[in-house]
Amino acid sequence: MVEAIIQNLISNFSYLGVFLSSIITSASIIFPLPGQLVLVFAVLLKLNPLLTSLLTAVGSMIGEMTGYGVGLAGGKIAGKRFKGHKKLVKTIKRYYNKYAFLMIFATAFLFFPFDLVGIISGMSRYDVRKFLLAGFLGKFLKTLLIIYLIQNGIHLFGFA
Repeated sequence: MVEAIIQNLISNFSYLGVFLSSIITSASIIFPLPGQLVLVFAVLLKLNPLLTSLLTAVGSMIGEMTGYGVGLAGGKIAGKRFKGHKKLVKTIKRYYNKYAFLMIFATAFLFFPFDLVGIISGMSRYDVRKFLLAGFLGKFLKTLLIIYLIQNGIHLFGFA
């Protein structure tokens, strides 16, 4: 069902469909949606790889803000629960903030449940601009690589 929606969006709206599909597939926290399908359909329609990667990464990070928002809300609840452990919480936040940009970039590039990273970033109140930038960079490079692999796989196996 989701696959058909993604295919219809991209087939009918081209780059706008890529962008909207990326938001939709990244906004879900509970139900994992197949975000890489966006790239498969884009390659089959011979859309520009750079523009597709750019729109996919931007749309994906907009969708990932749901996890960040859940983390912000959950952070308030957790803060009340760990009120007696302020020093520990402060230490954890300090270390997270020190290494978060690299971790966010790496997990956005790798196949990792990125929702978790968004939730943790929100809970620790990590700067949302840095979260978006690191995630965008990782997702942009990952989507470029995936598009390259899909294109070469199609040619390698004689599907084009």
